[in-house]
Amino acid sequence: FKKKTSISTEIFYENNEMKAFEKLIQNSSYFIDVGAQTGIYSLAAYQSKKIQKIVCVDIIKEYIDAIKKNIKINNFKSYKFEMLNLGLGSGKVSHKEWISKTVTKGYSLEDIINVTGIKLSENDCIKIDIEGWELFIAGKLGDFFKINKPNLLLSFHKNEIEELSNHKISENNIFNFLSANYKYKYITHKNMIFKEIKNLTDNDLENKKYKTIIFSNQNFGLNT
Repeated sequence: FKKKTSISTEIFYENNEMKAFEKLIQNSSYFIDVGAQTGIYSLAAYQSKKIQKIVCVDIIKEYIDAIKKNIKINNFKSYKFEMLNLGLGSGKVSHKEWISKTVTKGYSLEDIINVTGIKLSENDCIKIDIEGWELFIAGKLGDFFKINKPNLLLSFHKNEIEELSNHKISENNIFNFLSANYKYKYITHKNMIFKEIKNLTDNDLENKKYKTIIFSNQNFGLNT
């Protein structure tokens, strides 16, 4: 947090990731924000000149309500946003936040695409930050990424993945699956917006409980 005045605060949220995201989204027509929370990435995507539609997905209703308020406060055009109060996954999905606890049916990415009516290209972007439920990408939800190849900004929650899967799935399972379907993997770096990696041992990533990795078939280079 950086104090601006006695009554306002400027918030820097995942600063390096946001810089990379601004590069990632610049040629996107569509952005799907799964685990949107208060919509930080969705609001940033709105600034992209080519963006046509932003889909905000969150299992917590209070977060969906917060996004709607943020859109209104910023005087953004509401028709560019679609809100989906649901959970990504297979079978029963649960999530507990300080504001509420939700248990619901999980929906696939195909379900989300069908509801919105959009057609993704490799220039479009999906962000997924769902507190360990990304484990489903190693299974049924992974079929989506075999066919569709949008840029993917994925948050890995190492301990939560193992706990939720009863230690049947690891973050390596997810990383290796996506690596087979995407040519490039990147992390953000304070001196390089994109830094290419080959596996989770690069930059000591395997020892980090939380990390964000970008999967893409676009070559951004090390200093773009």
